[in-house]
Amino acid sequence: MVKTTKEEEVELLSPASSDDFTVEGDLGKKEPPSSGTEASEEVPEDEDEEDGLENVTLLNVQRTSEVDYQKQQDVCACLKTRSCAVMLGVLILLSILGVQFRLYFLFYENMSGKARPHVSLHTACGAVVGVEEDGLFVFKGIPYGEPPVGPLRWQPTVTTRQDSNETCRNETKYADTFQASCPTIQDGNIVGDEDCLYLNVWTPDFRPERPLPVIVWILERPSLPQLLQYQLDTIDGPHHKVFFKATRRQRKVTSHSLVASNATAVHVTFSYRQNVFGFLALGILSEESAEHYSGNYGLHDQLAALRWVQDNIADFGGDPGRVTLVGEGQAASHALCLLTSPLSGGLFHAVWLSDVEHRRYRPLLNSSAENIGVLNSTGCRNASCLRQFTARQLLKAVPRGDHHFWFPREEQTCSLSRWKPAQQVIHNQLLPESPWWTLLGDDDDNATDHRNISVALGMTGGCDVKMDTEMNDTMLIKRLRTIVSEHEDEALSLYRRHDDGNTSTSANDVCVSMATDLRYACPFTDLSEYLEISTQRPVSNRYISLSDHCEEDSLWTSFFGEAPPNPRSLTLYQLLSAFARTGTFPEGLLAEDNATELSKDSVASPRMHYKDEECSFWRENLL
Repeated sequence: MVKTTKEEEVELLSPASSDDFTVEGDLGKKEPPSSGTEASEEVPEDEDEEDGLENVTLLNVQRTSEVDYQKQQDVCACLKTRSCAVMLGVLILLSILGVQFRLYFLFYENMSGKARPHVSLHTACGAVVGVEEDGLFVFKGIPYGEPPVGPLRWQPTVTTRQDSNETCRNETKYADTFQASCPTIQDGNIVGDEDCLYLNVWTPDFRPERPLPVIVWILERPSLPQLLQYQLDTIDGPHHKVFFKATRRQRKVTSHSLVASNATAVHVTFSYRQNVFGFLALGILSEESAEHYSGNYGLHDQLAALRWVQDNIADFGGDPGRVTLVGEGQAASHALCLLTSPLSGGLFHAVWLSDVEHRRYRPLLNSSAENIGVLNSTGCRNASCLRQFTARQLLKAVPRGDHHFWFPREEQTCSLSRWKPAQQVIHNQLLPESPWWTLLGDDDDNATDHRNISVALGMTGGCDVKMDTEMNDTMLIKRLRTIVSEHEDEALSLYRRHDDGNTSTSANDVCVSMATDLRYACPFTDLSEYLEISTQRPVSNRYISLSDHCEEDSLWTSFFGEAPPNPRSLTLYQLLSAFARTGTFPEGLLAEDNATELSKDSVASPRMHYKDEECSFWRENLL
């Protein structure tokens, strides 16, 4: 297992500056492997390179006899051996001194009683050494699974549990540095590494009087902790001082200011396989599986991380009986799948779903057929060939237009559609059917315990829906006609019903409102109804947060970000903390749902029939 250094981590997470990291245009330049059975990279041979020893021999033959040359070679060999021995001894001595030096600073506590910077505790898989940051104990880069490389690529997670025949890294782990996130394309650059199954733990006290609730984050962009830390670590550096001089006048703060000041729970984040590494379903991969199954490897990673939490979180001060799963945006679809999966029983006890979107979950055969484009772009015909490709080559081989749902986007264009493709694949016990249908299904052999899990539903989206072009009424009507047939006038009147005689909402604003409802509000209301039918009780833990400022695009960044929290972030964190403790929202924190409150930085309780009229129109008329 090769430990990623901080320099390598910064290189992986910083914006790419070379063509190796640029995606655009590379697919057209790279030839697929010529062989139909194996993919290999040809290494050009250097014709000018010759053996250096042979050159020296030829020169010496001209000056000495063969016997003298042999004596000279023997002396050189002796000197080289002694030099190597001396050098080896020096290295060993430096290594011993280095270990003693590190241990001295890891565990030294001065006479003034100041808390030591590093802390150590024992888990089922050995000792873990973390760091103390602003009153929180932070453990970064703890392995929860074996690196999914080589033969383990496109295989279910091999976990690090000790209570079975599976592997366990029973050694001291220095968890003071974030490890690389899993490979993905971010802002046009390829970042991450396949050796990525690591998690991070933030805890205010690993010896509390009473075990603390645990909040496990499934992040839409699992590299967020690493990116935040990179920004913080380099903010005062020589290369970034000029850039940040004009924008940052306050002192440097850590990446968990809100959590540190309101630390009432143990927080866990983790990296998991995504895109072509986490959700590739193909016939050639199913054929080599004992269960004749492929895809959903990212879901297997998430289950493995949750099992690690159950096995080890008590050592960090957490309560394995009070685990809240949090998913937002695209990650909310993962949390929704885990909520209804028969394999997730007992792994968490509450789930927080924010900005859930409607997704079209496809059976294994359909998903495999749609992924043929990935296979064709590599030129491979078997799994062995695919495993020869590097992570960068595989990401470049993905047809982005057909698999855009594999890669999170900062902004969404104004797309008027209801159902989007899902990454997850319907097959076997992990995901027997669409989670939406599971919520409506009757009791059967595949029934899950989701009815006994507390659910919180939230809507904070809308800020990332942008117009891709300037639109007028004629263009908007033309676009509506393609999706609602002859009901375009009804749609316009529905979204302009509050206009007065002197003003009229622009076509751009109308389109953004429609797209926001289709993407966020309607799934929010639909899921509320589905859960009410499934649990036979109303879903009371609901909130909406739609501010004009749109300062944060993520719950996690609003809680852990270095900027001072706004009132909305503080309210949301108070809601989440209370929900993690009790499974319900406290009274008095949510504002009333009206135009005055929503124009401020507030979090409101939605009406019982929030957006019912708009969403009913789309259900009845959307083609």
